[in-house]
Amino acid sequence: MKTSRRLTRSAAAAALVLPLTVAAVGAPASASVGLADWRGYPPPGWGFPAPARTTSYAALDTGDATATQSSGVVQISTVLGYGEGEAAGTGMVLSDDGLVVTNHHVVEGATSITVTVPTTGATYDADVLGLDATRDVAVLRLEDAGGLATVTTDASGVSAGDAVTAVGDAGGDGGGLTAAPGTVTHPRTSIPVRDDLTGQEKPLRNLVEVTSDVVPGDSGGALLDAAGDVVGMSVAASSGSTSVTVDGYAIPIARVLRVVARVEAGTLATGAVG
Repeated sequence: MKTSRRLTRSAAAAALVLPLTVAAVGAPASASVGLADWRGYPPPGWGFPAPARTTSYAALDTGDATATQSSGVVQISTVLGYGEGEAAGTGMVLSDDGLVVTNHHVVEGATSITVTVPTTGATYDADVLGLDATRDVAVLRLEDAGGLATVTTDASGVSAGDAVTAVGDAGGDGGGLTAAPGTVTHPRTSIPVRDDLTGQEKPLRNLVEVTSDVVPGDSGGALLDAAGDVVGMSVAASSGSTSVTVDGYAIPIARVLRVVARVEAGTLATGAVG
């Protein structure tokens, strides 16, 4: 049964979801999806209206994440451009010395990145080690980090009907992490999307589609299986993220880890976020 959870974004970090158009397997061609991050106060010329000061999500099936579900999951906040805006999302810690993975669109355009461990309150500045814009993956390194809790991954894949839970900073409010239970509806769904900012179309291929209520702020968060292992990284949601019917989309963790391996091998670009 759906439970109601109200999520609020403060005025200092009010935000906007990037609108996209999707035609996906199992979804009507007119369905609307958004990248599941918060974007606040875009600079002039982006073509977006001013964001609302607060946003609430009624009748979504979400609740507070448990300590076990939260282990290794972090909150990411960025400053866009030269202080012209803010964005917020989620990330996952892969090594105890601060190797973190998130979505490329969470850190795109950022001039500074701050990562918070919600279970301890510790904050770190982060540097970008590598980016894969096509696969929407970014790899970060936390400065002066050590002894961090990490996620446990299972790259064997998922099947339709598998129970999953999406864990992230839903609403991007910087509070406690939330957990959205669901099931896998399609283990390999390709979504052609059009970015309303640039007008360009590009596919996000072979995503895991789930019934979990993924909302803005969840981007880069963990999709857990029934055993609590990470099987995917949340990236987008349908139905505008405010409907009682929300389909979430996640990048399979096997693909994420392949990007991380390329970054560590030095075969992906490093340096400034772009």
